[in-house]
Amino acid sequence: MNTDSRERLMREIQIYSFAVYEALLYLDAYPDSRAALDYYNKYKALEQKAMSEYQRKYGPISAPDNASSWQWTEGPWPWQNEGKR
Repeated sequence: MNTDSRERLMREIQIYSFAVYEALLYLDAYPDSRAALDYYNKYKALEQKAMSEYQRKYGPISAPDNASSWQWTEGPWPWQNEGKR
């Protein structure tokens, strides 16, 4: 497994998540700010794209918000992916 790629992608997710959270805080104070809303939407989309890519390549980041069945434990655990590309 390419850990540099995995760490880079996780770092991107953290950056985008931080930007999204900060935009939410700003929008709490200035809900009519079109620029802030555009900023939020841009970084939310980037966050979702990066999270989807990470999950496709490396598995889930967190437990699902809701599910019809519990599948968190299905599939390989993170340490079982070591050495696979």
